[in-house]
Amino acid sequence: MPRKVIKGNCVTCPLKGRLIKDGLCYSCYQDRQIIIYLDHICDILLPINEYNKSIFELYITYIKRYRLSYSLKNQAMKLQKLLESELILTIKNWYDIYCLSDQYLIYQPKSTAKGCAFIKIGKMLQELGVLPPREDEFERQVQNQLSYFSEPENYELFVESLIKINTSKETVRHYLMALKDYSFWLFHTKKYSIEIATINDFESYLRTLKVRHTRDCYNYINRYYKWAVLKGFADSNPISKVVVNRVKGKVSILDDSVVRQLLSFIRSHDSDPEQAVMIALVLIWGLKTCDLAHATILIDGDSFQVKLRRKQLTKGRAYYNRDEIISFPRELIWCKQLQKNFIGIWINKYNHVKKTYPNTPLLLHKRSLTNNFLSTNTINQRFQDATFEATGIKIPANIVKQTCGHLHSQSGEASALTRLGWSAQFAFHYTWLPREIWTK
Repeated sequence: MPRKVIKGNCVTCPLKGRLIKDGLCYSCYQDRQIIIYLDHICDILLPINEYNKSIFELYITYIKRYRLSYSLKNQAMKLQKLLESELILTIKNWYDIYCLSDQYLIYQPKSTAKGCAFIKIGKMLQELGVLPPREDEFERQVQNQLSYFSEPENYELFVESLIKINTSKETVRHYLMALKDYSFWLFHTKKYSIEIATINDFESYLRTLKVRHTRDCYNYINRYYKWAVLKGFADSNPISKVVVNRVKGKVSILDDSVVRQLLSFIRSHDSDPEQAVMIALVLIWGLKTCDLAHATILIDGDSFQVKLRRKQLTKGRAYYNRDEIISFPRELIWCKQLQKNFIGIWINKYNHVKKTYPNTPLLLHKRSLTNNFLSTNTINQRFQDATFEATGIKIPANIVKQTCGHLHSQSGEASALTRLGWSAQFAFHYTWLPREIWTK
């Protein structure tokens, strides 16, 4: 006889359809069975040492936050066997994670396991504060750039020479990005390497770049050629006689009528509170999309504060002095009402979010899937949607941020921008850089 099919509403999720057992749909039944199995292997695990046991527990904690599949069960079994036979050295940075990932290959890219077991362990260590944020890890960024070179040995030595003279990590990354782009262009157009390129090749390459990028590109590549000649990796510097003039900077700002529309949208009781808060933080406080992406909320009754992530700087600390906490003024009626409306919406969203991370991000996932921080691309898209609601035009966040600098420098002196965390040099530029009205 054919098996009887039972249909109805799943007891643990909103899915309506075929039920497998105990009123559970297939996905929920699979999730329950794998959790039972994971608890079992945690009990029978016989690791070489306590460290192996602790990283396995971190892995199990991470995957239990999500809907489990049989591919994750298979991955857990592989990790269990590995930790029972191999000694894992103490993980000190993300580079160690990538080395372990490449060495043991507990990774199933075409399955629902979704990623490497060691990357998941790294995310848990990051959450505990053992590892820095993945996107800020200098070693990872350098290795990622070096991986694009077919013969990276010379560039590795070049990076070491820059670090020895205390070059900032961000600048080192820009050196590698410039060299990588030039190397790619040479390979696809000329079929040879940087070391044997000519001045004509470099001038042709500069013509493919945006004008404002040419001077920086020249400085980065010229520095590499000088080093390569000194170390004997190149016979001569082919671009030593290239002249790249300094490009006069400009500030792209919004028309006064558009600024008035944005301010009116922020103050209106009918505006979407989340969109109004986003625009206010960029237009008035000059935040970037990466600031919004990693901002957290601190609620105090009917008002709230925004806590920013303090990214560690390798140089120039004296020039970046933005306060970690941003407080909205309580004496303004519209601002007080905006905070109250935003808090009501935020709490309602947060209560429906599956809390997979110990975070309280300012901007939450639209479908309440997770309380992890959103990407800068997502934030930028949301911001443009907000400006479209306010003005009928999608405006990038960087244009509104430049308008913020312009508004704060209307008195003829832009030192107030340093209190927003902008560098003193960049704030000074706002006193003399010409303005141009931004157009879509």
